[in-house]
Amino acid sequence: MNSTTPLSREARSTLSKLALVHFLRLTGIFFLIPLIVIYAKTLTSNYFLAGLALGSYEIAMAAMQLPSTYLYRKVGKKNYIYFGLSLFIIGNVICFLTGDIYVLILGRFIEGMGAISSPITALSIDAVPEDRRTTAMAFTGMGIGFAFLGGLGFSSIIGNYIGIRNFFLISAVLGVLAILVIKGVHERFNENEVVEHHKGQGRKSITILTSSFSLAMVTFLFFFILQRTYYIDLGFLYYGIIIFVAVLISGIIAVILSEVVNRKKPFNIFRLSLLIVFSGTVIFFGVLFLKPIAVLALLSIVPFITGFTIYEIAAIPTLFSSSSIEGKENVLGVYFTLQYAGKGIGSVIAGLIALYFIKFTMLEIFFVLAVILSFVSLISYSFTTKVDINNKGKHSSL
Repeated sequence: MNSTTPLSREARSTLSKLALVHFLRLTGIFFLIPLIVIYAKTLTSNYFLAGLALGSYEIAMAAMQLPSTYLYRKVGKKNYIYFGLSLFIIGNVICFLTGDIYVLILGRFIEGMGAISSPITALSIDAVPEDRRTTAMAFTGMGIGFAFLGGLGFSSIIGNYIGIRNFFLISAVLGVLAILVIKGVHERFNENEVVEHHKGQGRKSITILTSSFSLAMVTFLFFFILQRTYYIDLGFLYYGIIIFVAVLISGIIAVILSEVVNRKKPFNIFRLSLLIVFSGTVIFFGVLFLKPIAVLALLSIVPFITGFTIYEIAAIPTLFSSSSIEGKENVLGVYFTLQYAGKGIGSVIAGLIALYFIKFTMLEIFFVLAVILSFVSLISYSFTTKVDINNKGKHSSL
C-alpha cells in the first residue's frame, strides 16, 4: 500500500497563497480577454491592431518564460515575482490612461513581460515533499481554473455598467493585492529532484506540450470571433448575459466531469478536455454560419468553454505527474512558453483574417483553421491512448 507524506500546515498555507496570487493576476487578465477586441475597436478600425491588442500580452509572456527561469534563479523567486507583478501593474495603468491603440498594445506588452508563472510554480514545488508535488500542481490548476471561470463569467456583465477601460484599473489593483499576498510566502529550497517515472510518461508529456500550443491558438481564435460576431449581432448586455450563463453552466459540468473521471484515471481528464474542445470547436464555428440568436449562441459556447475549463484545471498537474524529463521547472517553462505563444499567434492570425477577408470567407477560414488545430490535439489523444493500451498489454503479460 502506497502512503504519501502529509502536508504540513505551512505547506498548505503556502500553496493556498500561491494559488491566490495566480487567481488575482489571472482574474485581471481573464476580465479583459472577452472584451479587449471590443475596446480596441473603439480606438482603431484596423482588425489587425485589435488582434495585436488581444495577443501582445501573450506574445510578451511567451518571450519571457524561459528567460524568467534564468532570472529568478539569479535574484530569487520572490524578488522576481515582485518585479513581474510591478510590470503587470505598470502595464495596466498605461492601458487605463491611454486612448491610443499603439500605446494600448505597448501597455499590454509590458504587462506580459512580468512573466511569473514559472517562479510561482517553482515556489509551489519547493513548498512540499517530493511525493506531494502533484498536489502542489493541483493547487496551481485550481487557481487558474477559478480565475478563468470568474474573470470570464463576470467581465461582460460588469463591463456593461463600469465600462471596459476600468478593467485595466481593476487589474492593477489586483496586482497590488497579489504583491501583498506574496509577501506572506516563505521562500525555501527543495533539494529533492529524483522522481520515479514509468514507461509511456514521456509520450504523455509531449502530447500535453503539443496540445498546449494548438489549443491556445484555437482558444484565441474563439475569443476573437466571439467578440467580432456575437457582440456586434447581440449587443453588450445580451453578449454579457450569454457569456455569464455559458461560463456558469460550463464550470458546473467541468467540475463534475473532472471529479468523476479523476477517480478512474487522472490522465483521462486531459483526454476528455481534448475531445470536448474538438467537439465544441466544430459546434461553435458551425453555428456561426447560422443566425447567432441568443439560444444558439449560448448552446454553441458551452461545449468549448467546458472543454477548455477542464483543460486549464488538469493540464499542469497532469504534465507534472507525467513528465519523464529531468528538471520539472524547465518542462513547465516550455509548457507556458508554448501556451502563450499559441495565444499570441492565434490573436495575430485572427486579426489578419478579419482585416483581409470579407465576413463570409472569414468564417470559413476561421472554421477550417480551428478544426485543423483541434484535430492536432485529437490525434495526440489517439496516440497516447494507443500507447497506454500497448503498455497495458505488455504489463498484463508479465
